Amino acid sequence: MRNLLPICGLMLLLSTSTVVAQCPVGTPIYTSGRTFAESLPATLDAGITITRCVTVPDNASSGGNFVVNLSNPSTVQGDVLTVSQVKSGGNPPFIKSTTFGENATTDFFVFERNSINYVEITGEGAGTITHQFQGKNAGNSTSSRALTVQGSVAPVTWTKLLTYAAAGDAVELHWSVADQVDVEGYEIQRSTGETFETISSVPYRENGSLEVNYTALLEQSESDAYYRVKQLDYAGTFDYSNVIYVPGQQSKTALAIFPNPARDFVRMAVPERVNTVQLISATGQVIRDYPAAAARDGIDVSDLVSGMYLLRTDDSNFAPQRLIVQK
Repeated sequence: MRNLLPICGLMLLLSTSTVVAQCPVGTPIYTSGRTFAESLPATLDAGITITRCVTVPDNASSGGNFVVNLSNPSTVQGDVLTVSQVKSGGNPPFIKSTTFGENATTDFFVFERNSINYVEITGEGAGTITHQFQGKNAGNSTSSRALTVQGSVAPVTWTKLLTYAAAGDAVELHWSVADQVDVEGYEIQRSTGETFETISSVPYRENGSLEVNYTALLEQSESDAYYRVKQLDYAGTFDYSNVIYVPGQQSKTALAIFPNPARDFVRMAVPERVNTVQLISATGQVIRDYPAAAARDGIDVSDLVSGMYLLRTDDSNFAPQRLIVQK
């Protein structure tokens, strides 16, 4: 029912004077339940909504029921598809919305004679439904058709990027999420080469739709490494956080920058204890000062001339790092 408030506003403004006024401008218009059902796609991506306007003529043989059934309900986890209908005309006008999934496997929507129906169909998560329009006469009916929803809506909102802080010989990772839906847990993945491997897991913590802060304490890798968080849900889908670079034990006093040499953009692994990063020319002139948070996001060097520069932090434990800019 994600769009019912706009639909309710539309309902209050309905006019019987023209068909176009009954549905939002640009909505495809169909003059029978059969052509409406035949217009529906065979596949729909999760998170996508399609709309239709169905006008039913005022004669005895018009109208019918749009019947929806969930396929293989025993294998479905979560929601698959939402169908919402606003009907004007007929007796009486009404609004109806059904989300098919674990909690609803079958329902029907009435298309009465002399009515105008605004329909929204939204993909919610992976699964398949079948639909059929059962008209009052055989010529206005359809055979059963399948509609498969592909993928799933991201089950979390990443509210804070993955970051790290040095903790002695360990590394402490931090990230935050909200709107956790059917979340099973989180995996910490690390790469010291070409592929990521899971090295730890963090259990899901319930907090409704509010923000949840997660922390993971890991033994620091001997070599430099990249880290990311993989979020898992019970439907078998997943999502990833941003990727961060963490210096290993062998180079923990070096300010890691990449790529180097660089042409347009440079990223840096800046520990939490660092407050500022300075970009210094070969002559020793401070060209720019960056807050640590901005430096972690990366700096634009596209306007710099080719040559050698230094990146220096306000933490004396980190030696200045040479940066080569090549155009």
